[in-house]
Amino acid sequence: MARLSPPELRNQMFGLYALSGRATTSIGPLLVSWLITVTASQRAGLTVVVVLTALGTLLLLPVREPRR
Repeated sequence: MARLSPPELRNQMFGLYALSGRATTSIGPLLVSWLITVTASQRAGLTVVVVLTALGTLLLLPVREPRR
């Protein structure tokens, strides 16, 4: 991340990274437990993990490291 962000925005980028980490730390388990409760199936709860991982992968696909 230090290589991808412009030098003048590095502090803001790392702050956003920390904020997003804190948000997903609570949202992921909350979604899993909610889906397990609603469907009464742990397999259904696991689909949240698969969907969030796929979504993260899709969001990172267009990110390219700049040439030096």
